Amino acid sequence: MVKAYEVEQEAIRIAKEAMGKGYLNPTAFVPTIEQEQYLNDLDRGDYDCRKGYVHQEGQSHAYDIGYGSRYVLEQMQSAGVIND
Repeated sequence: MVKAYEVEQEAIRIAKEAMGKGYLNPTAFVPTIEQEQYLNDLDRGDYDCRKGYVHQEGQSHAYDIGYGSRYVLEQMQSAGVIND
């Protein structure tokens, strides 16, 4: 748990540094409707898997990627390959 917190804090520090140097400009990127839908579908797939819902057939490719990625992550964590 402490390791995950340290990693999170380091990520926040790096992001703040990048924003301070102008590498990341939060107002510069405005996603298109298609990009927003893709991200929403990724999140839905991830959420459904995380909550233990059955994979929904006929969804978008982004949904499948989100669901599959979460499933693989959880399998690796339960096998002890990745520690949180």
